[in-house]
Amino acid sequence: MKTTIAAAGQTFLDIALILTGSADAAYEIAKENGFDVSDEIPTGRLLSYTGEVLSQPVADYYSANGIRPATYNKGDYTNT
Repeated sequence: MKTTIAAAGQTFLDIALILTGSADAAYEIAKENGFDVSDEIPTGRLLSYTGEVLSQPVADYYSANGIRPATYNKGDYTNT
């Protein structure tokens, strides 16, 4: 099992890249932790994933370089 603590502004796509090296696992990680993939993740929440690493080189790169993406933007998206 892989675990991480969610940082401010992280999405399940970010978490999937950190834990598995691929955004493809985002839906499974969200579901496994009782969320929908589009839910905002509370800062400090422990998230776990029992599935497989999908791209070991990417996961290793993120880990070795301390990369912790946080792409959530709660901005106002209005049409102009």
